[in-house]
Amino acid sequence: MAINISKMSTTGGFLEKAAIEFLPGLNCIIGSRGTCKSTVVETIRFLFDADRGKVGEMICESAGNEINAISHKGLLKVTLAGATARCEIKQTGTDSESLIIERDVGTESRIYKDGVKQIVDRDVLQCIEIYSQGELQKIAEDSKRRLQLIDRPNQKKIDALKVKREKLAAKLNETGNDIRSRRSGIEARRAEVKALDAYQQTLTDLEKTRPMLSPELDEERTKYTQRQNVYSKANTLAAKWGELVSNFTQLTQSSEEYKAVAASLKKLGVPEAGLLGESFDAIAAFVTRTKTEAGELTDKLPVQVNAFAVSIEKLSEKYVALRKGQENLNEALRKEDQLRQQIGQLQRIRDEANTFAGELNLLIERRKLLRSEIAIVNDEIYSLRVVEVDRINQSYHKKVLLTLTQTSHAGGYRELLARLLDKSRLRSQEEIADQIAAKIPPQELVDIVEAADSQRLSMVLERDLGQMARLVGYLVDNPSLYEVETQIFDDVLDITLFDEGTPKRVDQLSKGQKATAMLPLILREAEYPLIFDQPEDDLDNRFIYETLVERIRELKLKRQLIFVTHNANIPVLGEAERVIVMHMQNPTQTSMPEFGNIDAVKDKILNLLEGGAEAFNLRQAKYGQLLNQTHGN
Repeated sequence: MAINISKMSTTGGFLEKAAIEFLPGLNCIIGSRGTCKSTVVETIRFLFDADRGKVGEMICESAGNEINAISHKGLLKVTLAGATARCEIKQTGTDSESLIIERDVGTESRIYKDGVKQIVDRDVLQCIEIYSQGELQKIAEDSKRRLQLIDRPNQKKIDALKVKREKLAAKLNETGNDIRSRRSGIEARRAEVKALDAYQQTLTDLEKTRPMLSPELDEERTKYTQRQNVYSKANTLAAKWGELVSNFTQLTQSSEEYKAVAASLKKLGVPEAGLLGESFDAIAAFVTRTKTEAGELTDKLPVQVNAFAVSIEKLSEKYVALRKGQENLNEALRKEDQLRQQIGQLQRIRDEANTFAGELNLLIERRKLLRSEIAIVNDEIYSLRVVEVDRINQSYHKKVLLTLTQTSHAGGYRELLARLLDKSRLRSQEEIADQIAAKIPPQELVDIVEAADSQRLSMVLERDLGQMARLVGYLVDNPSLYEVETQIFDDVLDITLFDEGTPKRVDQLSKGQKATAMLPLILREAEYPLIFDQPEDDLDNRFIYETLVERIRELKLKRQLIFVTHNANIPVLGEAERVIVMHMQNPTQTSMPEFGNIDAVKDKILNLLEGGAEAFNLRQAKYGQLLNQTHGN
């Protein structure tokens, strides 16, 4: 669905009398310097909330109520003067409709459909592309912003993929710490059970050397041991119930909130709201019922455990009586019982270690899956970008060549490594952080540390093995290790400009050439407006005539263009559908602009952009002989 801005106005301030109507195609805003042309552009930026950082600067207080001409700091605070800005939008396509965006300083943008109904869907605010004076050079020097330009046609898809990737990375970090916890638990438990075999052998030896039990005593002893084991397990589970109940407390506290919202939903008289309210009531009832039952169980358990203890004590009286008067036997059995308790405890610890080992294997598989899913997301983002890069290269390969390298840059990785190594007491920490960031991806670093593979680290970094062993030992115990896998490696977009046939990378270009190299990333088909404030500031006139104007004539058939300009070539040779001529009534307020096509306002163009008829004729006379020679050739 194509989107065009049809009108922009304010209820007060500098632009109160400058209600500007735009047409599809090319709209050019012209006027003398200081006639609020840039204010028009930045007011539209403010309405669409395009670049929150810049909007924030423009609505803040400026020193002495003065506007910074370069950063536009405080611009809208002064020019709006407490008024409301308003923009009318027409959407054309299957479901054509009109929208209105309004905004005041200090509030978010409000969006209305048909001028009445406020809507919450704010996607329309993303449907704008605005560039201020001198912005092309800044974009050229910022790899992140270059990528953002490539992403524009697929912004919604890529934003969704990035959110998905961040969530996966957070889960990866959490899983890594769970792996570390499980490994630590396994090691600690396996260290505890090292004596298990020796204890079992000692028990066997004791059983061989103690006096033989009578059949009756042997039977009672077996029953006694079984009862004691069951009691121990039951007592442990009863104690755990307290932990479960404490974790349930937060849920029970929300039951009243569910009830209150359910009542509000039912009062609306809307069937869908009523059904939702019934579900909320059911949740509240479930929570309340469960809370009551949990409380009853909490009261019962201690009494029942104590009763069970008393009952098994009575059941054990016969066993105690059979042992009475047999001191040697009792001493031997006492030692066996103590040893069995120790063995039982160690067996439980061993079972926990085995359980942890099973959980560890599942966590490792989960990590593999998460890493794979992140790689798939990276591939999807790269695929969307590379299609756009190929499209631009096909159109501009004689002037500009774009090269996209997949997931090769993570700005925060090196800084995180430096923080990790900060307290390691290793020499050359900064140098080591640089080397790891350049040579070892986060996932590989985690695997190396977990495997304690200091040999591999030494080989890759070409550093002392002893030092790398100390590094691995330090990192394996560092709880922040797994944060490295949260680092998002993004693609890198390189730009090469052919300067009279000579290829030059963007970092080798002059300021004007950098701006020129950015234009293919901006002058693209889209279903939303492109607004540009004085693009000619960064471009030479020959490029404007030979390339920019030609592209504008093609693009305006498929996209609304709004350009502020002081260069006559753009409106005249671009054949602007509408030229808006700005004037000031006084220093703080514009008068009503003049509107028209090229023919209707050609006298204004001649005076404002060409310096007047006399200047134009003098130039023509000066260039006459040169023009004749060029024409003759």
